[in-house]
Amino acid sequence: MSVEGQDRLITRTATRSDAIGASSDGQDWPAQATAQIVRTVDLVRTKTTEPAVQVARGVVYGLLIAILAVTAGSLACVMLIRFVDIWVPGDVYWAYLIVGGVLLLAGIVAWSLRTRKPEPDEA
Repeated sequence: MSVEGQDRLITRTATRSDAIGASSDGQDWPAQATAQIVRTVDLVRTKTTEPAVQVARGVVYGLLIAILAVTAGSLACVMLIRFVDIWVPGDVYWAYLIVGGVLLLAGIVAWSLRTRKPEPDEA
C-alpha cells in the first residue's frame, strides 16, 4: 500500500470514528450523556430528597425533645412534691396542695401572657 493509500485510510478511519463516537471537541458523547444524566439525577435528588430528609429529621428530633421534656417535667414535679413533703409538717396532701398551687399560679401567669388572635370583623 502506498503512502497516499495509508493517509486516505487513516483519514477515513478518523472520519468514521468522529461520526460514531467522538464529538467535534474531542470528548466522546457517551461520557457527556452519562455526565448529563448524573447531573440531572443529582439535581432532582437535591430538590426532592434532601428537603424530605430535613423534615423527617425535624419531626424525629421534635418528638424526642417533647418526650424528654414531658419526662423531665414529671420527674421534676415528683421531686418537688417529695422535697416539700420533707420540709412541711403533716401529711403529703399539704405538699400536693402547695405544689398544685404553685403550678396553678404559673399556669395563670402563662395564660395572661399569651398572644391573642385578632378577632374577625363582623360585617
